[in-house]
Amino acid sequence: MSENNMIQDDKVTVTIFNNEYPLKGVKDPQHIFKVAETIDTKMRAIAENNRYLAPDRIAVLVALELADQLEMLRSDYEALWQMVTEYQDNK
Repeated sequence: MSENNMIQDDKVTVTIFNNEYPLKGVKDPQHIFKVAETIDTKMRAIAENNRYLAPDRIAVLVALELADQLEMLRSDYEALWQMVTEYQDNK
């Protein structure tokens, strides 16, 4: 856990791209810290390669990258589920 990430009662504070985000009602703070670290890392990588992009544009690029990864995983999951279903039907 980064020194910038904190847990207090039911509130977790994470730091992403030098901004703090307090989150309430978090069930698994370690999961939230890991997710925040992923976003922070991706934003910093994009900023390093595109020094003149505004933070909001960097955030949108990260969102697009993560949404693309999610859609690819959904597609892979559906294909795998289809194979499992076909295998079970042919037993």
